[in-house]
Amino acid sequence: MKKRLHYVDVCKGLLILMVIWQHIPAFVSWAGVDSSVIESCGGGSSWLFWGFYMQAFFLTNGYTSNFKKDLRSFLWGSFKALLIPYIAFALIGKGLNALFWGETQLWQKTAGLGDQVWFFMEESYWFLTALFMARILYWFLCRYIQNDYYRGIVALGIMLLGFVLNHIYDGVSMDAAHFNNHLHYRNALCMMIFIWIGEFLKNHKDKLLKYLAPISITYIVCVVGTHIIGKACTPSYTHSTAIQYHQIPLYLFYATTGSIAMLWIARKINANKVLEYLGKGSLVVYMSHFGYLRLLAKVLPNIISPYGTISGFTFYIITFILATALSGATIWLFNHKYLKILIGKF
Repeated sequence: MKKRLHYVDVCKGLLILMVIWQHIPAFVSWAGVDSSVIESCGGGSSWLFWGFYMQAFFLTNGYTSNFKKDLRSFLWGSFKALLIPYIAFALIGKGLNALFWGETQLWQKTAGLGDQVWFFMEESYWFLTALFMARILYWFLCRYIQNDYYRGIVALGIMLLGFVLNHIYDGVSMDAAHFNNHLHYRNALCMMIFIWIGEFLKNHKDKLLKYLAPISITYIVCVVGTHIIGKACTPSYTHSTAIQYHQIPLYLFYATTGSIAMLWIARKINANKVLEYLGKGSLVVYMSHFGYLRLLAKVLPNIISPYGTISGFTFYIITFILATALSGATIWLFNHKYLKILIGKF
C-alpha cells in the first residue's frame, strides 16, 4: 500500500471546507430566506477561492494517481471510488428528499432541444461523474502519448473543445453550459487539464518544488490586488459556467495558481488531524453536506435570525460549523464495515 501524503489530505480538507462555505447562501435561498447578510458573507469571502477550489480536486487527483495501471484495474478502481458512491448517495438523497421535502423526481431534467435533456439522478454530484470521465480520458492520453509536454498540449486542446461545446446553445436551457451536458462530460473535458498539471507536478517535483512559493504569492497578489482596486475578474467553473473565450487564459491562470497555492499552504501545515480526517473523507463530506445544509437552512432561521448584521453572520458561522461536524460524523458512519461498501471500499 502506497504511503499517504499528509499534506495532500490537508489540502483536500481545506478545499472541502471551502465547498461547504461557498454553498451556504444557495441553500439558505432555497429555504426561502432572502438575506443580504448571508449573500455578503458568502460572496464577500468566496472570491478568494471560487476560481480554483473544484479544479484543485482534479489537480490533487492527478498528483496522487497511478495512470500506469492496466485499463481493467484502473477502470474498476475509478468506478468503485467514484460511481458507486455517486449512485448510492444519489438514491439515498432522493429517498430523503421524498421523505422530508416531498420531492419524488428520480431523474433531474432541464429544458433542451424542443423537449427535455435528462441528467442521471443527481446534478449536485456532478463532480464525481466529471472526475470519473476525466480520469478515464486521461488514462488513454497517458497510454498513447508518453511525452508529458505533448500530453499537456492535447489536454489543452480537449479543454478548448469543451468550451466550444459549452457555447453550443439552444437558448432554452437554464444556461449554455448545461445544454446536452449529460453526466457533465463537458466539465470533464474542461477540467481534465488539471489532472495533467497535477501529474506533471508529481513527475517533475524535484525541479518544481522551489517554484510553489512564488506561484502561490503571485495568485494571492493578483486575486487580492484586483479585488481591492475593483477590477476583480476571476472566472469560475464548477457545475456550470459562463466563461467566454477571452476569459479562458484567466480561467487557466487563476485555477492553476490557486490550486498550487493550496498545495503550498498544505505543505506548510504538513499535518493536522482534523484537516486530514476531512481530506481523507472529502468525498463523503461532499456528498452529504448538501442534505445537512438543506436541513439547517430550514431549521436555523427559527432559532437565529439570518437578517441582522451580527445575527446573520452568527447564523452563517453556526451553519458552517454544524454542516462540517455532521458531515464529519458521516465519514465515521460510512467507515462501518457494511456501509463502507456504499462508498466503494471493498
